Amino acid sequence: MEKIEIEIISYLQNNIKNDYVINILHFVSNILNISYLISKKNYIITLFILIIIYYNLTNKTINFNLLSCNLLLLLILLICIFTIKKMVKRTRPFNKYKNIKNLETLPIDKYSFPSGHSATAFMIAYIISNNKNFMLFPILVGISRMYLGVHYLSDVIGGFLLSMFLIYILD
Repeated sequence: MEKIEIEIISYLQNNIKNDYVINILHFVSNILNISYLISKKNYIITLFILIIIYYNLTNKTINFNLLSCNLLLLLILLICIFTIKKMVKRTRPFNKYKNIKNLETLPIDKYSFPSGHSATAFMIAYIISNNKNFMLFPILVGISRMYLGVHYLSDVIGGFLLSMFLIYILD
């Protein structure tokens, strides 16, 4: 399975040459790193700010009970991501294979499984929209993480499944 995943990453890195597409992939991946720009440890606060901005832009009233539940769901997700990463300790593709480049420009943690970006993107898409079309966002995030050489396809799928599982048991 890992051989196929490396072929996918190699294909993405060797065939995506359009600067416009590359910039979109970097943007989609790094949009979840806004917290790094604000403060390295304030991921939840940044997500809280983004959710409030979303509600303000869409002229929806803020239901603070619902917002609190969503923030708790995100916090539980992040705890699960970091716990699983420490338990599984899967080496990132660019660290294991010489033909895979690390194209990520921001700092990343040591392990790849599950993809925290993919899990968080899926959870955010679920929180702010019941519209299935919005699920394009987590798919783009997953593709971008593979293109950047920091995740395998199974890391991305694992992140999606982790979010789905938490949504199922906690919602």
